[in-house]
Amino acid sequence: MFGASNAQLASLPEVQTELKMTDEQKTRVTEINDKLGEDRRELFGTGFDHWNEIRGRVEQLNRDASQQVDGLLDPAQRKRLQEISIQQNGPRALRNSDVVAELGLSDEQKTKLAAADEENNKAFEKAVEESGHDDWRQRAGELGEEADKRLLGVLTADQQKKFDQMRGEEFNVDLSQLYRGRRGGR
Repeated sequence: MFGASNAQLASLPEVQTELKMTDEQKTRVTEINDKLGEDRRELFGTGFDHWNEIRGRVEQLNRDASQQVDGLLDPAQRKRLQEISIQQNGPRALRNSDVVAELGLSDEQKTKLAAADEENNKAFEKAVEESGHDDWRQRAGELGEEADKRLLGVLTADQQKKFDQMRGEEFNVDLSQLYRGRRGGR
């Protein structure tokens, strides 16, 4: 439901190679991402009973860490990382204010995007409630497809075309590296 933050993506060796990161950048990104992981685990350790609060705090942690990583990168590296993020996160990349700005979403579209995001979160909450905290993952694919449709439905045809172009050159990433050690995998 969250997607991979830019901080998480920048910690992956293949992304670091693609971005031609320096050793200093790699070290700093690792520190930022390690702190992000600790903070996220702490939040998720509180359980899913306060999902909206947890979701909001995790999204803020992701934004803060990603901003720190962006500050370490040059403009070309930031652009490529954004392209990779859009490829990996699909419509969930519409949560990124830089993506929204580049697409030129109107205030009305931003409101609709927030409403679609809220609807997606309610569907997730319902799935957790109905399936239990461990079994909801079985419905994750279906929930993700529905969520993506709601988010993309906010864009005009021209914005959808531009969003597709913002993906840049295709780049394959093994996201499973981000989720090792978690119970049940991704």
